[in-house]
Amino acid sequence: MKTCSRVIAAFLILAGGTLGFARQAKTDPYAAQLKKLEHAYSQDLRRFYKPVNDAKTDEERAKAEKGLDFKNAPFKVYLPQFEELAHKAGDRPSACNAYNMMFQCARQLHDGKGQTAAMDAWIKKFKDSPMFADFVYYLDPDQWPDNEAGLRHLAGWRAMLAKSKSPEVLAAIAFHAAETTYADGQGDTIKAKTLYQKVVSDYPNTIYATQAKSQVYEFEHLSIGMPAPDFTASDQDGVTFKLSDYRGKVVLLDFWGFW
Repeated sequence: MKTCSRVIAAFLILAGGTLGFARQAKTDPYAAQLKKLEHAYSQDLRRFYKPVNDAKTDEERAKAEKGLDFKNAPFKVYLPQFEELAHKAGDRPSACNAYNMMFQCARQLHDGKGQTAAMDAWIKKFKDSPMFADFVYYLDPDQWPDNEAGLRHLAGWRAMLAKSKSPEVLAAIAFHAAETTYADGQGDTIKAKTLYQKVVSDYPNTIYATQAKSQVYEFEHLSIGMPAPDFTASDQDGVTFKLSDYRGKVVLLDFWGFW
């Protein structure tokens, strides 16, 4: 189970490693270096897990997992390289993303001290930067499995971020609190709605306010048992119709398109 979780988390690293890269300024001299390092890391990670991913049966997979050489795993080899880049890049966007990769690599290694050290340095350097808004969800306890040292730091880190000078960071914290409360519809919906509304009122000029507005609209207009919002559209023959024209009848709506 531990190895399987590593495989899953490894692909999360590939998906999240370059988070926010598009925001990096052209003047960041370390952006290209980071992108190259991340690419090399992702390629080595794919090769590392290839025997497991290519396994056809549970027996083959178990055998492949036992054969993995974690002493020379990519996350162990690349962690110091990401750390070096983070220190060199200072307060540039590439440094923020390099800290993300340090954090992820340390987590793969089950290195609690390394994970805690990466987060501590990361927050101290970027707590006032909108770049950190993408990463506030890392302060959830479930991001720190089997890491008691990290869990003890969470309250302190949250207190530091609560004093951030960045509206984006503060909005991200508030939005994530609402998301956690909502819990995909399994949590406290009434309280969650209030929290989403607070994001909209307190941080109106952030992307999180836009997302919160969408969620509030869903609460107020798209919940189960509510009448569907009326709209006008054209059918396949070009005839205009309104949804309300079919009130009292069973209606199947099939939305599709090409992107």
